[in-house]
Amino acid sequence: MKIKKVIISLILIFTILICGDYINYRQKKIIEVKTSLIEDIKSINNGKYLINEIIPFEWDQICIFEPYVGDKYIYEKIGKEYTTASNYLSYKLVDNHSGLHYDHLKKMVILKDGIVIYDENYDRLKLDFEDSFYFEDEVRHLYKNDNMISLQ
Repeated sequence: MKIKKVIISLILIFTILICGDYINYRQKKIIEVKTSLIEDIKSINNGKYLINEIIPFEWDQICIFEPYVGDKYIYEKIGKEYTTASNYLSYKLVDNHSGLHYDHLKKMVILKDGIVIYDENYDRLKLDFEDSFYFEDEVRHLYKNDNMISLQ
């Protein structure tokens, strides 16, 4: 009985440590992408820039959602529900139960062939793609065309 408790405790501790390493690894990758985005956006020349230097993977479309837009609206605009979590535990760790995002955060969703490959909340005070544009809808679409971004 005592041995079972020790083994279960060790397995639980090991699982927690692995989850912590995974979360730490994911945060490092997110910080790398954010840093690259912020540095490259600051160097925009006439609104056009090389997108391959900013986003280091293949994509077709980027959707940027305004603050306070719920997950249900995002799923409706994209056409399906999604999660970027690779397993159930990480899904529960990053689950946003309210479905709303803070007023200084925008949601960026990157798609390839209609599949969500990356999503991120970013601070619109530090990084704003469309500061010189006005849109009535709550979603912005960025499309890739010859390694350049077009905002539609």
